Amino acid sequence: MLASHHLYTAQLFDASAPAASKLNLTAVSSRRSLLFVALGRRVSVYTISHHAQPPVFQQRLTYAQPIPGDEINSLTLGRLASDETVVAVYDSGRTVCWKVDTGFPVLWDRPGRVSTWGCAVHEETDAVAISANSHTITVIRSPHTAPGSSGASSASDPAFHADEEFELAGHASNIPCVSFSASGRYLASASIDFSVRIWSTSTKQLLFIFRYSQWCWAVAFVYPFYFMPAAGPPEAAKPDVEAEEHQEEQDDMIDELRSESRTSSQLESEYFEVSADYFDEPQSSDAGSLANEDVESMPRRAIDHSDDIANGLPDTQSQPTTDADSGSDFENASGPAAAATTVAVDPILVEPTELLEPENGSAILAHPLLLCSTRKDVLLLNPLSSTATEVVVDRVEYAVCRTSRPSLIDLMVFDRITVLEWIPDMAIVIAGSYSGTIAVIKLETLGVSAHSGPQYRMRRLFLLPQKPVNRQLYGVAVYRHPVDTSRFHTITLYIAYLDGQLMTYELFYPEGDNGVRCG
Repeated sequence: MLASHHLYTAQLFDASAPAASKLNLTAVSSRRSLLFVALGRRVSVYTISHHAQPPVFQQRLTYAQPIPGDEINSLTLGRLASDETVVAVYDSGRTVCWKVDTGFPVLWDRPGRVSTWGCAVHEETDAVAISANSHTITVIRSPHTAPGSSGASSASDPAFHADEEFELAGHASNIPCVSFSASGRYLASASIDFSVRIWSTSTKQLLFIFRYSQWCWAVAFVYPFYFMPAAGPPEAAKPDVEAEEHQEEQDDMIDELRSESRTSSQLESEYFEVSADYFDEPQSSDAGSLANEDVESMPRRAIDHSDDIANGLPDTQSQPTTDADSGSDFENASGPAAAATTVAVDPILVEPTELLEPENGSAILAHPLLLCSTRKDVLLLNPLSSTATEVVVDRVEYAVCRTSRPSLIDLMVFDRITVLEWIPDMAIVIAGSYSGTIAVIKLETLGVSAHSGPQYRMRRLFLLPQKPVNRQLYGVAVYRHPVDTSRFHTITLYIAYLDGQLMTYELFYPEGDNGVRCG
């Protein structure tokens, strides 16, 4: 059984530095033992000298011609052209890529006009995907800076170049997350237009649409090769009275949440009316201004969003505004027309425009599945299926819901699961929500059915922190220990909060436990 251990809680940065209501603003380089945190328009770098000690501030990443008032919306770490890189997407539409190396040079700096939010990188195809408030995704192959330039970009002297750049259009509202498949053949996107979509990066066509009754916030490809066999039948295990009581209390909470008369669409629309006041409340901090975080004060919301659609809010003219709870169908998707008849299964609609194929002949990539998170649920989808009843493999409802019964209506309105981090070697998923709660979910194989083939499930193991916190989540980063150390199959989880607090946990399988996927 997977175990967790709280290592420490520390004040990482000044509470006045960050901006609220962003996406994941932290990243970790396991190769170089570095923690990256986006604060305003800059990225702070911290050195991880030991997993049980707080990271130490090292430096800030710089770039040419910064825009006053600009802010980073999300941070991504990955490899491009064999270089480990950290990529930041900005409220101004700018995208900056640094090389994770001595001096952290800027590899390229791409200007933009529309606020950008989602970002993904893929090493083998040397590609970057960026989603923007124009409701589109831009895929860039082999981005680089023109020879002889300084790395700075401007409208009059653009230094950014790419071997190929194309746009994917079809979403009806903002796209907070994009994610490449393992081979780079497919790109998945999650949008607050209530849909998750899969695109072909070679044909540039929309392949699959999954619609849900809630806004979709994060998406990631997963592969059953890494799933672990489910535990034995219940009768073979010892009864766990405490776990049964916990489950009963959880079921009661879910029933109470379901009894709310308001529909999901009503709750989503109310978010913008109440979240500003909620998130603008002063965040508590145990420390004053930190000496190693001399963050300059910047005016907030100084970026011109005139080119954004609906200024970053849902496009009410094109997005589906009805909810499955109301009994009405969603509107048909824009973009390529569905080749098959839409199959409706309350509260789900799925439109396969073209059946996906296995990524290659490898057993590891033979059957890609898709993880999707919404305001309150985490779903496991099978995009290779052609009917809605088969597409939803499993669903963890109220994935970050606690049994201590905080204000239930606040939980419904404010929360959103914006972080999905898959750890293949441990067969787990880290799901992080704005409420500050992290759910650790295990992916399991149940066996093979003669009628429907392989069977899978998700099982929520536990929540972190163990007790509720009154803080907004700022970012989640996973440090994977090297394979040549005794700590392999142990991860260190860095959870950063808006008030500057950093909570760090160690997740591991006890010695002798066979719950680790090797191979």
